[in-house]
Amino acid sequence: MKTLRLNDPDSQDDLKALNKLISSTRKIVVLTGAGISRNAGIPDFRSSSGLYKQKYSNGTINCRELFDISIYRDENTISLFNTFMQSMYYNKVKCAHPTKTHQFIKALNNHRKLVRCYTQNIDGLERQLGMRTEFDELNDWNHLDVVQLHGDLNTLKCNRCLQKYKWEEIYIDQKGAEEDAGLLIACPKCMEKYKKKQEEGKRCCQSSIGIIRPNIVLYGEEHPYAEILAKHLSKDISRNPKLFLIFGTSLKVAGVKTLVRRLSRQIHRNVPNGKIALINNSKICQSIWDKYIDYQIVSDCDDWCDYVESHIPRLLQEPKPRKQSLKSTQSGTENKENISIKAQKWLKADTKDKRKLRQLQDADGLEKGHTTNLNGGHGCKRIKREIMVL
Repeated sequence: MKTLRLNDPDSQDDLKALNKLISSTRKIVVLTGAGISRNAGIPDFRSSSGLYKQKYSNGTINCRELFDISIYRDENTISLFNTFMQSMYYNKVKCAHPTKTHQFIKALNNHRKLVRCYTQNIDGLERQLGMRTEFDELNDWNHLDVVQLHGDLNTLKCNRCLQKYKWEEIYIDQKGAEEDAGLLIACPKCMEKYKKKQEEGKRCCQSSIGIIRPNIVLYGEEHPYAEILAKHLSKDISRNPKLFLIFGTSLKVAGVKTLVRRLSRQIHRNVPNGKIALINNSKICQSIWDKYIDYQIVSDCDDWCDYVESHIPRLLQEPKPRKQSLKSTQSGTENKENISIKAQKWLKADTKDKRKLRQLQDADGLEKGHTTNLNGGHGCKRIKREIMVL
């Protein structure tokens, strides 16, 4: 594993070779960590000024403990955790904007070079650039640009039924959230089911009611979508990406370590001249990662992206639209002709079939009208809440 620096003359040949690979390949996988969002005002975790160095509750608890599932075992720590997450969402994530590194990843995607971006971040800044991100609904994998490995702080969820809610559906505003920090908010969907069973005289217990919490994965918690992630990660690995770029992470999380090792082995084994590069301000352990990572570039992530784009200026340009092939054009014409013939046959059908057609059209009209009414409202409707007793 070579250590490179942007201003080091001895690093220039390897940096240029990496630029050439970025320019030529259409199979790039990206992994991002908290380091890419620092310039957006969102703190990272393990740097000298990171969250894990900070103390809370008069020094009795550190931030690392706030990200552990055991935080829910005690009333005082629950209040502390809720206050911390509310502050993180309202004061940092909600008002943050994408950085140069986010824009660079978007450019790779625009030029159809990106296989997938996996992010450990919970800020969802990629969505502001129009990238398709998801943490919960991973079945539509082929249409995802960014996979959020550790959740999304922009939403809340029930810890029981996994129903998602917007912050505005549960809390009036930041002040209201702060006032409710010490409370366990019962999931409205679970409460509705519980009350329905009570009314029907069916057996029900309070343990079936979930509580509302940030939609993120904590340390010591079983990942709710681990099997789906593993399945689709294997599909991405089987595509034999030629370049793996790792941004702004010290690679300390166990699941992320496994992802990097699996992908790195595949690239080194099956892809001639394939490379793995890590871009981060701080160096990682040489002995642990030497056989997996080819280059560690000691640099601010945004500075390296500026450097690459200065050498590959076409990345900054909008890609040219794909030309439609003659074959696909002919195929489209044939499909239109087939549809036209089917329509003519339908119109020549008997009176009974015509009546069916009118019924379908009427139903379609009703459905469109219903959709219009649904979209006619503005703002976010708040859901009736109930408080769980600790």
